[in-house]
Order: sequence, then C-alpha cells, then structure tokens
Amino acid sequence: MKIEIYKESQTQVEVSPQMKDLVDRLSLQGQQSLYNTAREKDICLFRQMTSLEKVVYETLFPYTKKLTEYSASLVPLEVLEVSSEILNSEFLYELEIWSSATHQEHLLVGKKRGTSAWSSDLYCVARWGDALVTFEELHQQAESTLITFVETELKEYQNQISSTLQSVPDYVKRCMSQGHRPHISFSK
Repeated sequence: MKIEIYKESQTQVEVSPQMKDLVDRLSLQGQQSLYNTAREKDICLFRQMTSLEKVVYETLFPYTKKLTEYSASLVPLEVLEVSSEILNSEFLYELEIWSSATHQEHLLVGKKRGTSAWSSDLYCVARWGDALVTFEELHQQAESTLITFVETELKEYQNQISSTLQSVPDYVKRCMSQGHRPHISFSK
C-alpha cells in the first residue's frame, strides 16, 4: 500500500504586535483577515486543490462518500491519524473519500469550514492505493476520458440531428399536433 499525505511543511507564523500594526497601517485586508483569526488550529496545513486537480480528480474519482460513512475498504492508519488531526481543528469541517471502481486509488478531500456545499474550497489531504501514479499520468487519463465522453456526446447529437433531418416534415407535424412550435436544442 502506498500513501501520500499532502501536508504543507509550512508551520504557523506567530503574529507579533509589530506585524499586525504594519498590516493595519498598510490596509492589507487579506492579511488582516488572516491575522484577526490567526490561531494554529484555524490554519489549514493542507494545500488547496487547484481547478485542474479538481477536474482531474472529479473525472477519475467520481464516487464520493463522507469519511464517516465510507465502508468500501479499510482506510490506512496514517490516513486515519491525519483525519483525526483535521477533525480536531476548526478549519476543515468535512472529509470525503473520492474513489472509482476502475482505479485502485483513493483520495481524501477536506472541505473548508464556512463555505456552502456548492462552492466549498477543497483541500487535498491524502491519496492511497496499491500503486500511485503521478498526477501527470492522472491528468492524461482524465483528458482521454473526457475526450471520449465529448466525442460520444457529439456523436449522439449528430445521430439525433441526422434522424431529424431525414424526417423534418414528420417532426414539424408532430410538434404542431402537440400544440407547440418545433424547437431545436442541444442540451440534454
């Protein structure tokens, strides 16, 4: 079993009165928000997931389950230990395990406290499996999967268009008999 923990090596910086004074005088609002709440347990030591990582991981690991409900396989001790550390902090409010039936890898994802379920900031916490491939390999796999998906969807639309083009009069008559004008749409 291979395990990667994505903990940042950076530790909490002590906020001195001098630092806070400079931040206030310079009106550094972003820094002020950090200093106003700067406590060790409020700082996330895991890195935020990038938008590219989010697309790759959502593509390859579409099945999500809250850590508290996960029962597909045993979670490694090292991952459980880091999960305990996170849940005892006040920064991340929920942990999920993302997985796929075709991948023997799992990803532990943290959600930031204070954000809505739809727009929550995601944090990479850990990844484990029998053999962990590099992110570049995952990126290529996701790209290939998405290319196949888009090609399949477009072929389906193409078939629907071809079928409708062969019988436009029948389509128009059917729409009119149902009491509405013909409508062309590419959404599902």
